Amino acid sequence: MIIFDLDDTLFPRLPDNYTDEDLHILQLFPTARSLLEYPDNLKKVLVTKGDPEFQMAKINILNISHLFEAIFVCSADEEKKECFRSISENFPDDEIWVFGDRIDSEIRYGNELGLKTIHLRQGKYKHLKARNTVEIPAYEIIVFSDIWKVLGLQTL
Repeated sequence: MIIFDLDDTLFPRLPDNYTDEDLHILQLFPTARSLLEYPDNLKKVLVTKGDPEFQMAKINILNISHLFEAIFVCSADEEKKECFRSISENFPDDEIWVFGDRIDSEIRYGNELGLKTIHLRQGKYKHLKARNTVEIPAYEIIVFSDIWKVLGLQTL
C-alpha cells in the first residue's frame, strides 16, 4: 500500500495565492497516472491537507479519485499522523509506504508510526533539512519517476 500526499507529490504545487480559475492548469507529474493506475493489488490511499472544497476540486480536475481506496482531507498537518494510523489499522497490509514532499509532515509521521517513507525532494519544501532522525526518510528521490525503482515495480 502507498499513502500519497497530493500537492508537490502528485503534481507541481500551485502558487500560494491560487484561485478556482487556476485549477485548470493542474497536471500530474509524468508517470504519476501510471503508478496510480497500477494493478489493483497495489492499494493506494490519498491524504492531503487544505480546504476540503479546494482539495477535492483538484482531485476531480485531475480525475484521480477513483484510483484510491480512500481519500482523507485534513485541516492541519498534525491530523495526517492520525490519518496514517487509521489507514494502517483499517487497511492492513504487509508493507505500507508514505510518499510525500515534506520531511516535517508526511515523512515525520510515517516514521513515527514505523511505516516506510519516500521523500520527493522538489517543490516548495525541497530545502527543508531534517531536524532529527524521524525526519530522515528511508528513501529520497528527486523526480517522481524514481519511485518505481524504490518500490521495485516495472513501469507500465
